[in-house]
Amino acid sequence: MLGDFLTSGFRPKLEEQHRRRIAGEDMPKIFEYEGLRKDGTTSWFEARVSVIITSGEIKGTQYAVRDINDEKQNIEKLKRSEAEKTQLLDELTKKYNELMQFNYIVSHNLRAPIANIMGLSEIINYPDNTDAERSEILENIRTVSCHMDELIKDLNTILSLNSQLNEKMGQCSLPAVIERISDTLEMQIRQSGAIITKDIPEETQHIVSIKSYIESILFNLISNAIKYKSPKRVPEIKISVRKSNNEFTILVTDNGMGIDIAKHGANLFGLFYRVDTNMEGKGLGLHMVKVQAEALGGRIDIVSELNIGSTFTITLPGR
Repeated sequence: MLGDFLTSGFRPKLEEQHRRRIAGEDMPKIFEYEGLRKDGTTSWFEARVSVIITSGEIKGTQYAVRDINDEKQNIEKLKRSEAEKTQLLDELTKKYNELMQFNYIVSHNLRAPIANIMGLSEIINYPDNTDAERSEILENIRTVSCHMDELIKDLNTILSLNSQLNEKMGQCSLPAVIERISDTLEMQIRQSGAIITKDIPEETQHIVSIKSYIESILFNLISNAIKYKSPKRVPEIKISVRKSNNEFTILVTDNGMGIDIAKHGANLFGLFYRVDTNMEGKGLGLHMVKVQAEALGGRIDIVSELNIGSTFTITLPGR
């Protein structure tokens, strides 16, 4: 009988199908199941079932069975291959877009200082220049060169973040990380009067991750919350951590200036993108947060409203 060759996981289901089929219910006539070969090894089979009817009554069933293990394995290999191709295509598309963005930034952000240096170099030797004018030109060349050097260092930082992780995963205490960040930002916290609260249940206090990345992510989000505080109220920053479905969710909520997501959302995490050009900054912080979160296998999301505040959500895989 077919039941003699079923693995334990499929026996109850197929026995139930058999009972319902004998009772006259319309059941699938072709199905797959895991069974046993004559040599005792497991394999996948396809069964085609038909009922035996005598005098208008269903008296039993008969099965035509064939071994489909090789076919099933080939199909699974094909599915994995297609999934790998899709993943590779997605990664290549992402890398291409990043390269195009990087190329755009390099060509535009470096062109201006280089053009300035070339122009200043042209006029420094004008015969009617005074010594004071030459000194001023040299100072301008030095300033532009320093800005270009800073830009190159910033671009190098971004490239290093996109390279392979060179640190090992390890136990990371989130309360300890936040404590260190608070110590580092002590002056900014004191001057702004910022109030930082934590909601970190005991089961979420430790995460297996790269500590320097976690610290960098939280540092950028907390320092930004202080920097972009509302002039109308004392800054309040809340760090909450939750764990579900083997994922850690870190939320950083503030009551600051907020962001017009409709206007800035598409570019918010872009390299050198700045929401408020009147504020001092390079537009690196949120891009670094995104790159580091993704390097850890996670993602970042934001909900924000102008003059109300923002909530950044970092989702990381639990390990």
